[in-house]
Amino acid sequence: MSYRPLMRRVMHRVRRRGLVLSVALVSSLILAQEKAAAPPPPVTAEVGPDGVQRADITLDSYSFTPAHLIVQAGKSVELYRSRRKSVRVRPQR
Repeated sequence: MSYRPLMRRVMHRVRRRGLVLSVALVSSLILAQEKAAAPPPPVTAEVGPDGVQRADITLDSYSFTPAHLIVQAGKSVELYRSRRKSVRVRPQR
């Protein structure tokens, strides 16, 4: 009776499990090192001497900053927009 076919199957399973464990270990180490960036703090619009709240908004291709803007209810707000070079802004009519 030959044990070679049995040993081949056992070694194949051991190698496969070792590979799976290695991949799981490496991916968990990579994910543990990557920390989620803390969201930037909210920005409060500045109130001018005329009582109008003003804030600057920067547009990017799929986002804008600040992501959270705080204004006072019942007061006028002026938003000044600027853009990065990669963004086209259609003028308002």
